[in-house]
Amino acid sequence: MIKANELRIGNYIYSFDNISIVTSKTIEAIESEYMSGSPYEPIPLTEEWLLKFGFDKAAVCWRIIYNELGNVITINQVKGKFYLNYLDREIKYVHQLQNLHFALNNEELKLK
Repeated sequence: MIKANELRIGNYIYSFDNISIVTSKTIEAIESEYMSGSPYEPIPLTEEWLLKFGFDKAAVCWRIIYNELGNVITINQVKGKFYLNYLDREIKYVHQLQNLHFALNNEELKLK
């Protein structure tokens, strides 16, 4: 189950078994349906999603240049799980990666 306070407008989630983009109405619906069950679910982060967002696979990690200064987000993959390299924090879902990118760059992580 996903919590409304984890989401930003523009995040990708599953809605009724389809990929959807979060809107203000989505957040309102999640808030009102939270206790009774919700058709909204987070999307697990996979290699496919990293590729869709423009990450490159290096020898032991995934990386993307996230701003004009050439700063890089590096994600380690260990036994099918993804970890933010310099914090050693697991990133389980697509919306978490999107939120991280936005926090670092103040821009949306877009599909390539």
